[in-house]
Amino acid sequence: MKDNVERKPPTLRELPPPPEGRTGWPWTAGVKPGPPVRPDGTPWPRITVVTPSLNQGMYIEETIRSVLLQQYPGMQYVIFDGGSSDESVSIIRKYEPWISHWVSEPDRGQSHAINKGLAMATGDIVNWINSDDILTPGALRIVGEAFVDCDMVAGGNYFLFRNLEKDRYAKGLTARGLLRRESTSRLQQMAMWFRRDGALLCGGMDEEMHFAFDQDFFVRYLHTFPRVTYVSEMLGWFRQHEAAKTAALRPKFLPERLRTVDKIRQDPRWADLKKDAEYAARRYQWWIRLADIVNSPVKSTRLRALRVLITSGVDPSIRWDYVTRKAVKKLLMGSELRPFTPVI
Repeated sequence: MKDNVERKPPTLRELPPPPEGRTGWPWTAGVKPGPPVRPDGTPWPRITVVTPSLNQGMYIEETIRSVLLQQYPGMQYVIFDGGSSDESVSIIRKYEPWISHWVSEPDRGQSHAINKGLAMATGDIVNWINSDDILTPGALRIVGEAFVDCDMVAGGNYFLFRNLEKDRYAKGLTARGLLRRESTSRLQQMAMWFRRDGALLCGGMDEEMHFAFDQDFFVRYLHTFPRVTYVSEMLGWFRQHEAAKTAALRPKFLPERLRTVDKIRQDPRWADLKKDAEYAARRYQWWIRLADIVNSPVKSTRLRALRVLITSGVDPSIRWDYVTRKAVKKLLMGSELRPFTPVI
């Protein structure tokens, strides 16, 4: 464990040498120190980066280095490890001199770890970077420069899966758009940097949630703090792998997203979002039903497709959507979709 103290950003030479065979950012390439103030002459806003982690020893060193090597003045970096049993703690200790605070102890999950980071944060701007994700070189300077008269700075991130890389951007961010999952409103958490005081006013992360807490939080945050400044730069790499929650535990996301909209429907503070929440609830309930039909033990894919078509006709404005059409098309082609999860 380490106390929450200010540390000068380390240079590449000051950090421990990379493991054998690792090259490029953030192993053998760094970021040059930038100007002491922003281009307009104002001080750089303080930024806090929080990393929640549990048994991510395969990836966490790359995450840590990508944060420490930002060369951003006034950065606070805190790590909350949930009591890892792998090599995570020994890796964190290697970088202890440059980490503001870290602890390894059992917690109540990722949302709890992020809330601990928010409670300790001294930065005006915050975000969490999971221990299998990476910041791009200079990402914090881009955020710090753009954060003027707004509640959030949002940009792009790379999506890594099986050595394939895709560009994704947070865009059109509104509470209503996120609830309805509109194509014009796209959530990319690691590219969305927000105000610490706003996050606390919105209640932080719901610690009873473990899979959909990010959408739940950003709906609440953007409802109260809607001013978003968009940047064109890429701010990080989001890594998708078989052990990640978004891959290994996909079926658990839908019930939690349904809980999110139920909370909004029942809470008078979000009265102006009630219709949108009701729309989202009907869609999530249908997607859960759709998964039950597609994953049913009926051997014939065409019979399952017919059942989807008949059932979707009950409420076509909600049920006959792109997810349903895609499932029907594949079933009619004889493709086996089990286990099928419509959305995460």
